[in-house]
Amino acid sequence: RCCTGDRSKTTVPLKAESESHNHSCLSVLGHIAYGLWAQVVWIVVGGLVGFFGIWLGFLVGEKVWDGTSDGAGTAHSFVPILTVPACSGLSAMIALICQLSGVPAETRIKVCGSVNVITFLLLFGWSLLEMWKEQPTTTTSSPSTVSTVPNSVISGSR
Repeated sequence: RCCTGDRSKTTVPLKAESESHNHSCLSVLGHIAYGLWAQVVWIVVGGLVGFFGIWLGFLVGEKVWDGTSDGAGTAHSFVPILTVPACSGLSAMIALICQLSGVPAETRIKVCGSVNVITFLLLFGWSLLEMWKEQPTTTTSSPSTVSTVPNSVISGSR
């Protein structure tokens, strides 16, 4: 298509060839836009997993153990600052590897979804375990320490 100086050899592309070229460009742009959109979606999903996996674990633990956890939820409230970027990166990395490998979209969704569900369950379980470990120890009195003296003797009245 480039002119080298001799205009007689310049060819004008046919209409069908031009439309095919435009369609090809749009197809490539469409694939790029889809790839970027898919990455953004999986980054957001990973971030949500990183936040809600921890937060819900501490919330459920507090409800299950009636808020007697000695502040484990408060002490670990910084953890989502670490887990959100890590989970976003993991999710994006898995999605990118699948996309660059040519994995079909249906399989890619299943793989990325499975990785995010497993990550959520691990974070939720870990935070729930942390709440359980922080439970105050309750002391039970043994029969030998229970007083058998009647109250009337203790108060001095007969």
